Amino acid sequence: MKSKRETLPRNNASSLSSVSNRIVEAGEPRHETDPVKMEAMNVLREQGVFKRVADLQLYHGRSNTDGKEFVVSTSYDNRLNPDGIPNVNRGISALSTTEDFNIAEEFAEVRAMRDRYRRNKLNSVAEIHRIISNDPDAVILDWSTTDRVLARKQTKAEGALKQLALPASLEYAPIQLWAPEGVGAHRQRILLDYDRAGREIFPAIPRDFTKQAEHLGMVLMDGYHDFGYRNLQEVADAIGINISDDVLSDRCSMESRVLDQIARVSNSYNAVCKYPCKAIAALLNGNTSVPVTLDDDVGDMVVGVPISLTYIAKWAKANHIIGMAYEARSATIRKEITTISLFDLSKTKTPEQLQAERQERTKRLGKLACALTMQPNARQDYGIDIPHGDKLMDVLSSELWATPERIVNCARKVPLGVPGIDKYWETFGDIFDADAGNWEGYTLGEHTETVLRNFENSYADKLPAKLLPLMRLCLVVHDIGKPIAAHNKEKSNQDKYNASWAMVFLAKAGVDRQMAGIIIDMITSGKSLAAQAYVDNARKNISHPDEDKMNELRSFCQGSLERYGMKAITGSDVDGMADLCLILLTCDAAAYTTMGVTHDAKALGVYYNNYPSFQKSFRRPGGLTGDDSELRSANRTYLAQ
Repeated sequence: MKSKRETLPRNNASSLSSVSNRIVEAGEPRHETDPVKMEAMNVLREQGVFKRVADLQLYHGRSNTDGKEFVVSTSYDNRLNPDGIPNVNRGISALSTTEDFNIAEEFAEVRAMRDRYRRNKLNSVAEIHRIISNDPDAVILDWSTTDRVLARKQTKAEGALKQLALPASLEYAPIQLWAPEGVGAHRQRILLDYDRAGREIFPAIPRDFTKQAEHLGMVLMDGYHDFGYRNLQEVADAIGINISDDVLSDRCSMESRVLDQIARVSNSYNAVCKYPCKAIAALLNGNTSVPVTLDDDVGDMVVGVPISLTYIAKWAKANHIIGMAYEARSATIRKEITTISLFDLSKTKTPEQLQAERQERTKRLGKLACALTMQPNARQDYGIDIPHGDKLMDVLSSELWATPERIVNCARKVPLGVPGIDKYWETFGDIFDADAGNWEGYTLGEHTETVLRNFENSYADKLPAKLLPLMRLCLVVHDIGKPIAAHNKEKSNQDKYNASWAMVFLAKAGVDRQMAGIIIDMITSGKSLAAQAYVDNARKNISHPDEDKMNELRSFCQGSLERYGMKAITGSDVDGMADLCLILLTCDAAAYTTMGVTHDAKALGVYYNNYPSFQKSFRRPGGLTGDDSELRSANRTYLAQ
């Protein structure tokens, strides 16, 4: 119980004295390293637009009705928050906090009193909790300061906001290209289901239409929530797409849907550059438009400009924006206050939560991170020619924020030089271009980029940074033999193909034998045993794995670490290794859900949400961007919250 200021922790410091500093350090997640982004964020902090969460004292006042310890959870339901008070933030999970301890105390007392006298919760106790973030780069967007800065036409702030804007691209607001159940559901890739005229729009869409978005500006509107025919024609003209009036006037056509999405992304790009607080407010309230004032012949006119909330959420996540401060009248304590709504609850913790999270991560993965650190250019004699100058290992080892596309492009350049399917394969780019043997018609490269994106969305910020190279390399090669297995009609034997082709790839890429061995263990038996332990129970909506199968997985992980040469292996190390196998399985399986986003290799501007084949095996996403993935049978640990 915490009801006095003096009892609250004041900083994030934690004691892990029983563990060596080297292991504690190895267990820490990545920090932002992009110098351009860091400079832009520094400018906005200097202007007062951003406030570093690490510099703030944030408090949450609540009523404890059941004596349970308070934790921040991404599963908060905004229709009725955990304190029993309807939450104004309807769109996503959010937590109201304040920098004023006295205000938090007042909230706690009023809420506890209401629970005691209105809900007959006689044991209700007022509590105040300190709120911090597990993201050292986390910031709060300050509405009042932002409005003042932008009103003064502060070019430095405007330039910084533009620098932080995500490119206008369908990558950040993918198209739903599958028909939901009950609406002509099918099991074929949508691009193949439309007539030729309808498909021609896709190759014409630019990968990055930021320049066109700036030209389109904020004028694409026809009412508060939707676009009209003329608006879509303007989009088509700006993008350079020739489209017939008949097709364009059909708002249910794929062409109209794609142009509508392009327009929303364009508006969203402009919104985060010019009206960032309005964009966040729309996200908080679940509004699909932002109000904009236009000069009219008669006078100023306020109109709603349609936006993509997916783009806004990904923009906030990419820039470590986890909350917004704004002025409001509190209905609870009946006064004007400055409230801070924290909306990325995956990055929001109590000090106790953060301490427990760090301890668990260090205990399970700290030693593994030390032992499995990937070294660039570590080459051994495999008995085959290993060319030098390959960049993949350097990128994996040094670029902690490397995009899935960049990683796959580097993997494509690894030399191969063998007879392949219908042609001679010069590099692994030829095998990444091959059909992966799935009903969707994905190439291996498309699928691999998708699973890497799943990892980036769900786990890259939670794992120790030193384990990112290993995990990404596992995902690069996890299905590398599948095209050959599918071509030979031996998909049931794909683990054998994956192991043999992965060994060739890892050798050519310059990975040492020991590391290659543990990677092959993880992508074959490790992932397979994880599937046996977790998938059946996930399908049955059971919230824990099969314990007998888990013991088989643990036994395998123990043997794999011993073969690798790791010393003094503990049960926690084995559990950590099993967690890594679970992550591989989860990222792979999530490629067949709507959390998975695939980039079409033949239509470079198109990104789309995948068909929900395995959706029922996963929990409903709880993160800010709605693309985090967790099997229903997975224990909610430091890896998935």
